[in-house]
Amino acid sequence: MNTLLLIKEKELKAQRLQDAQRCFAAHSEGIDYTSAHLSPTKLASVGS
Repeated sequence: MNTLLLIKEKELKAQRLQDAQRCFAAHSEGIDYTSAHLSPTKLASVGS
């Protein structure tokens, strides 16, 4: 393989990873998530 081609592939892979991480972080920050295991509704129905 060509050295230049290997370098370009490595840079492209790093860029894709960075884009995916940025996209994942942006989506997960906007979600208000409550675990079903810790939900007050679940706890109230079990305690009754």
